[in-house]
Amino acid sequence: DRHWLDYRRALLAGRREEALRAIRDAAQLAPGSRASYNLAVEAMEAGRLEEALESLGRLEADRGAMQGFVPYLATVATVNHLLARHDEEANALRRMRALYPNDAWVPVLEAAHLAAVGRPEQAVERARSIESGADPRWNAMVVARYVGDELQVHGHTEAAREVLARSLVWLGSQPRQVTDALPYQIERIEVLRRLGRLPDADTAITRLVALHSNDIRVRTLAGVVAAARNDTARSNDASTWLANRHDPYLFGLPDFGRARIAALAGDRDGAIAFLRSARSAGRPLGVGFHQEPDLSSLRSDTAFQSLAMPWRRRAGN
Repeated sequence: DRHWLDYRRALLAGRREEALRAIRDAAQLAPGSRASYNLAVEAMEAGRLEEALESLGRLEADRGAMQGFVPYLATVATVNHLLARHDEEANALRRMRALYPNDAWVPVLEAAHLAAVGRPEQAVERARSIESGADPRWNAMVVARYVGDELQVHGHTEAAREVLARSLVWLGSQPRQVTDALPYQIERIEVLRRLGRLPDADTAITRLVALHSNDIRVRTLAGVVAAARNDTARSNDASTWLANRHDPYLFGLPDFGRARIAALAGDRDGAIAFLRSARSAGRPLGVGFHQEPDLSSLRSDTAFQSLAMPWRRRAGN
C-alpha cells in the first residue's frame, strides 16, 4: 500500500510529521487494521494524545489485528498515564493482566501507575516481583530505571532510591558475562548517578570511554556525569563530540544527549534548543521526556512544557 510505504520511508528518515500524515491516511482506509495502532503510536510520540486514544478506540484487545498483541493495551495504559487519566490507565492494566498474566511488561506498567497515584510502597513491590525474572526486556536494571524514574518524577524519592539500590545488588549477583556486557555497564552507571554516587559513576564511565569511545550512549553518559560533577571542560568535550555525530538513523539521539548535559550544567536555553533539534531529527515524545531526571530542572519552564507536553497546552492546562 502506498500510504504504508510513505509512512515507513518518512519514519526511517526521521520525518515524523510526514510519517504521521501517511499513517493517518493508511488508517483511514483500513480503520480496523494494524494501521490504526501505528497511527496511535505515531500520534502519541508527536504529543497528540487525544488522537492516539481515538485511534486505539477503533481496535479491540482480544480480536482482529490486536488479538495476542501485548503492546496494544500497554499503549492504551501509557497514553492515559501521560494524560493523568489514571482510572482509565488502571482499567487497561487490569485487562492486560487478564489477557497476559505472565508478561513482565504488566507489573512494570502497574508499578508506574502506582507511583503516579501515590502508592510508592506497592510500586516497589511490583518492581521486586520481576527483578529476578528471565525476560531480557525487563531485567532488574531496566526495571529500576523505569520504575525509579517514575517514582522520582512523582516525588517518591526514598522509594526510587530503594528500587535503584536493589538493582545494583541484583547486578552484583550476576555472572561476569552479564556484568561485563556494555548495556549493563551503562545501566549501572545510570543507577550510580541517580543514587548520587558520582565518584563511582565517574570511575566507571572513564573506563567505558576508553573501551567504547565511539558509542553515543557512552559519550552522552560521560557528559552527563561530568555535568553532574560540575566538570565543565569534560561536559563540553562530550557535547562537542555529540554535535559532530551525523550518522543516519540516530533520530535526534545526539541532541537529546546534549540537552541532558546542558540541563545539568544549568543552561536552560541551550537544553531547550537541543530538545527542539532532537524533535526535528525524529526524537519521539512520550515517557522518556516525562521521566528523564536530567531534565527535571526544566519542568517548570513554559518553553519546555510546550515542547515536551503539548497536550497540556491543548487542554488549556
